[in-house]
Amino acid sequence: MKRTPVVLMLALLLFTLLLTSCQNNIHQGKTNLHSKRSTSQNNNLLKPLPNKEIVPLQLNVQQFHGVTGWLNNNEVLVIENEGDGSSIYAYNIWTGSKQIIYTSKSPITSAKLNRSRTYLAIHTSNMFHEAAMTIFDLKTQKPLYSTKIESTEIDYTWNSYLNSELLISAFHEDWTFSMYVVNTDNQTMKKIDIPQPFAVWKSEEELIMINWDTSSIATESPLAIWKDGQIEQALVGRNFYHINGWKDVILTIRTDLKNNQKAYISFFNSSLQLIDEFQTPHLTAYSGWEVPFYDLVNNSEFFMVQPLESGLSDMYAGGFQLVKRNIKTGESKILLNLNDNLPISCSPEGNYCLTGYYFENIITFNDKKIQPLIILE
Repeated sequence: MKRTPVVLMLALLLFTLLLTSCQNNIHQGKTNLHSKRSTSQNNNLLKPLPNKEIVPLQLNVQQFHGVTGWLNNNEVLVIENEGDGSSIYAYNIWTGSKQIIYTSKSPITSAKLNRSRTYLAIHTSNMFHEAAMTIFDLKTQKPLYSTKIESTEIDYTWNSYLNSELLISAFHEDWTFSMYVVNTDNQTMKKIDIPQPFAVWKSEEELIMINWDTSSIATESPLAIWKDGQIEQALVGRNFYHINGWKDVILTIRTDLKNNQKAYISFFNSSLQLIDEFQTPHLTAYSGWEVPFYDLVNNSEFFMVQPLESGLSDMYAGGFQLVKRNIKTGESKILLNLNDNLPISCSPEGNYCLTGYYFENIITFNDKKIQPLIILE
């Protein structure tokens, strides 16, 4: 178990984690099996239907927990509260049809799809000191793996290179943390020794992270790579305040040393060779720099909510733009102007983006509109 002496730093990091977990998205849940879709139905689900109108889902306030993301180009996953438990539904945004995916007797906190959208990691909890994780196979409609983890909160990240692996960060009441790798193929959960609680996959067996200096309150720190219990520095000479990753793409954000009112957003491949880089205004948060909301589609189309100018996050009123950038060509396009700085989750083909802290609204780019996806009664 690792202990981090700078409690404030981890507290703020975890606060950000808790906030973003509301976006997205065991006492082993009871699965409700339903009939499999025909091949023709599945093929139709992969094709967007741009000539139809979005059909909002109407729910009461107590029933709605959040939209956790896109199952395919036409369906999103919705978590609904049902009594003491929860259920996850696939909701078709064009037809209004709703099909149950998973039911749990315990409240579902969050759920995340793996890269291929074949497995769903489901975090449930009804005890303060314990979390439960179930890996659910969307094809067979059966759980692949379930485990319970001692923690007060968890974060988890799918391995973009192996569909069967999940990295879990378990936080404890005293702000210590434990790290685990779940492998559904081997039916194992292995504890690993890693110095930081937030890391992303660099390859099948490597993790990359910001190696925060726990003896200071630095707002940026160097990168480090973990493999088989060993740590080595990466991109020496540069410090960063944010990192994320997908298969063969690693995103970093750092301050421009010549002008700290600007940030550099950089993209590297798995060998840490630069793919693309651009400069952007960024906002100041309480503990450093605020990470913008973004999403990456097809490992090439980068969507970002970008402030028009730099400033203090709590006082900023300068407006935002939703920008799309092709990280392979470096071409950028402003999609629409936004009043608010809100999370986004874009469809697999990048035609639409969910937005809002619960992804309750949807952005359609053909008519540049933001409209409700969920209507609360």
